[in-house]
Amino acid sequence: MLFSILLQQLSGVINIAIFFISFYYFSSRFALSITGIFLYSLLVGMYVGYVSDASARNVSNGLTFAPTELYSKQFTDEIVNCGCDPESVCVRYAHTDDAVAMTFFNTIAIDSMAWSSVQDDPEALKARELIEKTVIPNVPENKKELYRAIQSNLSQNAQKFIFRHELGHVFYNDSSNRILRTGIVGATATGITLAIAYHLMPVLGGLGTIVVSVGVGVVVDLLLSYATNFFFKSYEEKRADIFATRFSSKEEIEAVADFFETYEDSAQKYRETFNSVLFRLPITVYNGHIDGITRAHYLREFAQLK
Repeated sequence: MLFSILLQQLSGVINIAIFFISFYYFSSRFALSITGIFLYSLLVGMYVGYVSDASARNVSNGLTFAPTELYSKQFTDEIVNCGCDPESVCVRYAHTDDAVAMTFFNTIAIDSMAWSSVQDDPEALKARELIEKTVIPNVPENKKELYRAIQSNLSQNAQKFIFRHELGHVFYNDSSNRILRTGIVGATATGITLAIAYHLMPVLGGLGTIVVSVGVGVVVDLLLSYATNFFFKSYEEKRADIFATRFSSKEEIEAVADFFETYEDSAQKYRETFNSVLFRLPITVYNGHIDGITRAHYLREFAQLK
């Protein structure tokens, strides 16, 4: 898994480097000047942000299974109770892998495979049938076991809390914040890489500088991405949890705490099936989420205040 991530990072850096090499070929002095490095880094950041934004919006626009009237009213009531405008929030049924629910800008995707509270909604049934035909056959058995664990432990009280958690992401515009950070990471990594190339060019020449700079770019981009997960995305996850606790009862908070504990146990067993260095890192580093045990602990502290 770590190798595939590095390969993906390398592919992205090479694609960006090709444009810079062309830029350098036509105007070598300007390309490696302070002004040239700044402008090119800024353009890369804007490009990376645009691609991330477009990708997220394509996913959001591709979600077509909307709750029918009865279920739509339930979600609308929940949105209003949390102080949000129901006209500005979309709810859709979709497959969210092992995330239970996900937010794309103002669209909340609910996993129709896991949420028992919507199982009788015809649109949820359509989504489920599509997932069972197109997704599940390609899922390995160890991942299916994780899915089954989620389905068996996700109580309706926990579902209510998780929906409010996703509403918190909408309320704080976290999707846009993450795209902005992605662009900043791209621009910063590019600037650092080109600054290194600026100093290496007289020593290594063109080819050597390209090889070393591309390698440095891969590592810097990856480290910055993991740093933003640890310092920013994990903060957003806890902030969304705190948002949800404001509108949840003690029983609902305790129910989701129980779910996160059982989920963490099942997820850890799943991770152990991979011989990957990546899964030895804290979960807040490689994907920005908070491990279930930690979440359960602070959620129970909030429940005691109810």
